[in-house]
Amino acid sequence: MYTGATHSFISLGCVERLNLVMSPLSRGMVIDTPTNGSMTTSLVCVKCPVKFGNVHFELDLVCLPLVHMDVIFGMDWMLSFRVNINCLTKSVTFYKRVD
Repeated sequence: MYTGATHSFISLGCVERLNLVMSPLSRGMVIDTPTNGSMTTSLVCVKCPVKFGNVHFELDLVCLPLVHMDVIFGMDWMLSFRVNINCLTKSVTFYKRVD
């Protein structure tokens, strides 16, 4: 089921642990989550380095006060990098070359 997730997110705790640089968004965002209800944010980690196995890429991650998770990859990420997540085989396949 498509949830409408148009952004990818990172927890503020993860940002702090990794000493990532946060930048202000051009305007604030209100995000609805199933566990924490609505949250407002105005911060993003631009071109945050991400590594999946031996695949490295950069992704803009919107900062949220998440609990019990570090990163949420949204549909934007999967569409941009043509990603297939196979839950049965527990594998992630990239169909677009990422350097």
